[in-house]
Amino acid sequence: MSQKNYISSFIREKDGKYGKFLKVSMKLEELQKLPVDKYGNVKVIIQGRREPDKFGCTHSMVEDTYQPTEQVTKQVTEQDKWTGGDGLPF
Repeated sequence: MSQKNYISSFIREKDGKYGKFLKVSMKLEELQKLPVDKYGNVKVIIQGRREPDKFGCTHSMVEDTYQPTEQVTKQVTEQDKWTGGDGLPF
C-alpha cells in the first residue's frame, strides 16, 4: 500500500434542509502544493474518519495518486472508437 499524503483541512459533515453535506475549509497554499493533471485538475480523496477529531472534523482529505495502467488506458481508447469519444453509443 502506498503512503498517503494527508492534506491539512477541516472537513465536517453537516445536516442541512435537503440532507447531509460536507463543509470544507483549507488554506489556498495547501491546494497550490498539489500536483495538477494534464487537464488542469487537482485530484483529492475525501474519506470518513472512524470518529471526529478534537476539532469536530468527521472526514480527512488525501492526495489522489492513482495512475491508470496502460491496459486501462487502452480499454478506454477502444471504447471511444465505438462511441465517438463521448461515451454515448449513438
